Amino acid sequence: MLHFPSWGQHGKLKEITLTSKILGKGQFGTVHYSHCKNDERDVYAIKVIDRKRINGEKDLHNLQNEILIMSEINSDYVVKLKDATKTSNFYYLAMELCNGGDLENYKKIRGGFLKEKEARLILRQIMQGIAAIKEKDVMHRDLKLPNVMLHFEEMTHLSAIDNPQVLKEYISHFDFKNLHQTLKCKIADLGFARKLGEDELAKTGCGTPLLMAPEVLGGQHYNHKADVWSIGCLFYELITGFMPFTGISHANLRENLKKGLFKIPKTVQLSLQGLSFM
Repeated sequence: MLHFPSWGQHGKLKEITLTSKILGKGQFGTVHYSHCKNDERDVYAIKVIDRKRINGEKDLHNLQNEILIMSEINSDYVVKLKDATKTSNFYYLAMELCNGGDLENYKKIRGGFLKEKEARLILRQIMQGIAAIKEKDVMHRDLKLPNVMLHFEEMTHLSAIDNPQVLKEYISHFDFKNLHQTLKCKIADLGFARKLGEDELAKTGCGTPLLMAPEVLGGQHYNHKADVWSIGCLFYELITGFMPFTGISHANLRENLKKGLFKIPKTVQLSLQGLSFM
């Protein structure tokens, strides 16, 4: 365990215990289950970033940008950044802990796809998160199922973290119809996010190709509408289990996007409202 006697510029967290329990891994580091030294009920997910993996000004700018943007957004539907600090070897980002894993894992455990009503209620929360991000003139630019975290209010933090099988069983037996109000969906990973005014355009291509809007994948200028495209792709993926557009290469994917043709399996029961949204 590591202890940080002085944490961040705001001094919100005096002593934090960084445990060896790893919640996830990324390109630049790992996310650890952590708690206040004097109160183990006060828990956090701390992203530990190895400074040696920050290659050049661009990576450093992206990290600083992520911290700045997360610190400005205060929404129940976006993972909150509690504080941040650094040492000579690492950066530490203390974020709120979500006990339910990500939406990709949830979909998989629930059978690979969701019923429309369940998908629509989940999507409503995602759209509220995107609205909060947009309110700060920010584009997410990498909206996908693994970047949506879940939190079950009636499940303890440690039960699922200590034993992944507990989380799997909880999700598989989750009574969504009667308990959906206890499930919170929170947008995470703003590493590709950037500020963009109403009349501005961006051109840097980033994100996940299969979820990119045509203008992004095609290297054209784009705006906040690119996130709206990704929301539509998420809805399609939730109710069918696969992406609306695919390709064996970037060129082939771009061609399929231009055609704009996608199919809804006959096994999927979709309302007129759902079809219209799609």
